[in-house]
Amino acid sequence: MMLELSNCCHLTGSHNSKVQLWKCGQGFRHLEPLFTIPVPGFVNSLKFSSSGKFLVAGVGQEHRLGRWWRLKEAKNGLYIIPLKRQQPEQEGVQNGEENGV
Repeated sequence: MMLELSNCCHLTGSHNSKVQLWKCGQGFRHLEPLFTIPVPGFVNSLKFSSSGKFLVAGVGQEHRLGRWWRLKEAKNGLYIIPLKRQQPEQEGVQNGEENGV
């Protein structure tokens, strides 16, 4: 399961009980892991809320397309993961205009 955040970041989830955010490397030739969110079970779906403040992960004991493996310790359900966005700094501060430069 993969969800594209933008042209430079991707969100993935699978049988490894993790939701991972990846950043595309230079020239889109490789992926660099940014962070991991542990969720016990198979990550079968990923969806952002309409506000963009939450990520919803559908998790289950089995893969959504078959019964190849089963994780008995997992529970079928949803994980609602709050997201914190960093506020971009004011453009003037970034350009050195803070001190009247």
